[in-house]
Amino acid sequence: VPHMRTVRAYGAVYSLLNVVNPALEFAKRGAHERPRAGGLAAVRQRGRAQRQYFRTMIGDATAGGDTAFDGPFWDTMRASDVLPEIAKNKVAVFLIGGWHDAFQRGAPLNYAALQNAYTGRPPNAPMAPGQPLSDRVQLIMGPWYHVSDMDGLHVHALQ
Repeated sequence: VPHMRTVRAYGAVYSLLNVVNPALEFAKRGAHERPRAGGLAAVRQRGRAQRQYFRTMIGDATAGGDTAFDGPFWDTMRASDVLPEIAKNKVAVFLIGGWHDAFQRGAPLNYAALQNAYTGRPPNAPMAPGQPLSDRVQLIMGPWYHVSDMDGLHVHALQ
């Protein structure tokens, strides 16, 4: 069950970062393409859309709706249910994670689940020593936080 104060705080910070990040990108311009395209109008629209998403989810959960319980809404968020399909369809996946990210568990867990799925193992099982690896799944982890410039890595070029 989500802790509503945490969800509200995360939603507010996430929305704020969508204003702060583009401002920082203007201050620290690189030679590569800017990931936040569309200018200030697009940034403001993304912020409005995110605030509405969090408002709707919080309102529904507070009222005891579908998001308040472990059910169909949260099932759609469970990566392990779709990762075997991604492997079955041979979709190439490039995961990026940061060791200091509040959500750092997701990238390594999804990497292991995808590698397992490519070899026919259960997605939630630990990887086996010497297990064959698919080059269709790549993971890069670094000393980053959730929102960072990843020490200047050119992520688009790596992709």
